[in-house]
Amino acid sequence: MLALALASSLSLLPPGEVIRLSPGGQEVLRLPGLKRVAMVNEDFASVRVTGAGELLLIGKQPGRTSLTLWLQDRIVYKTVVVDNGRGGEIARMVKEQVSPTLKVEEYGGKIVIDGTLDGVDELERLKALVGDEPNVKLLVRMNPYALPVIAMQITTAFNKAGLRQAHATAVGNKILLEGSVADQQELQKADAIANAIYGQSQMGLSAK
Repeated sequence: MLALALASSLSLLPPGEVIRLSPGGQEVLRLPGLKRVAMVNEDFASVRVTGAGELLLIGKQPGRTSLTLWLQDRIVYKTVVVDNGRGGEIARMVKEQVSPTLKVEEYGGKIVIDGTLDGVDELERLKALVGDEPNVKLLVRMNPYALPVIAMQITTAFNKAGLRQAHATAVGNKILLEGSVADQQELQKADAIANAIYGQSQMGLSAK
């Protein structure tokens, strides 16, 4: 029974470029022909040679580091990612509920969401999903083809709010708020409307 349990903890080199661990988690790798190993930063994970062609990886704290393996016939580079499970959970929800094309990575304990969104609905779902998570940073961009539609939505909202001299225009990969409003209060109102629809609009409005 003990021999079976020990065997289940051993694995050949995992496929792909990333090895994932939890803080305090361990993984034993069997690497026939291993000659040398190096870890770039042991603040996040450590590595020990435990036998001929055998390594022990230990997760320390959330973050990522690089592992270089010199084997008999080649050199292999791996990224070791240590997370507490929150990153994996957010990645799963982002891909299921927002867009499967978005990338979710961890850097120095921060969860970074990067990629292109195809509409405001995706942006709203993403914001609702991450909420006020202090460790989540959004680097998403809107698909330029969707920006004219978003600009039209903002302009329609301006008209409904009585800001008939203000409008939104898609310029390249940005949305610019143009025209004029009556006073500073209406300027703040326009800014709040635009941010509610698309938080990356650029203010170009003037108060009379």
